[in-house]
Amino acid sequence: MNYYVIILGLVTAGGLLTTVWGLRSWLQTRRIARWPKTQGAIQSSTAQSMDDDLLPEIIYQYEVDGVQYSNKIELPSGTLPSQELSKRLILTYPVGKKVEVHYDSECHGSAQVEGTQGKGGDVFIILFGLASALFGALLIAQGI
Repeated sequence: MNYYVIILGLVTAGGLLTTVWGLRSWLQTRRIARWPKTQGAIQSSTAQSMDDDLLPEIIYQYEVDGVQYSNKIELPSGTLPSQELSKRLILTYPVGKKVEVHYDSECHGSAQVEGTQGKGGDVFIILFGLASALFGALLIAQGI
């Protein structure tokens, strides 16, 4: 049994899964970017959330068709919580700050604050996944 082939097969499979994950995240970011926009404001900004003391809880409010909505800023999946990240986000989104909100035209309560989606990270994930998959596949094809 050649353990190198097994390891390279796992690297290839992991690369493919990483690519799919990156593509899904990139498509989600593009879909949200096409949602209608409205002006909103930060209502509260605390350094620690109820769920995680290393992530802040930032609540924003916006209005669509005369109805007020309130949501928490959701960070992209895979965001590593830290006190530094929490402090930076609290400074970026102080209470009262005006923010641009993208909202789902079919469900106005579903929204995302402009700038909270990953920028460029999705492309890196996709490229890393493709490189890993190709590396593993090429080495397997060469019989290493």
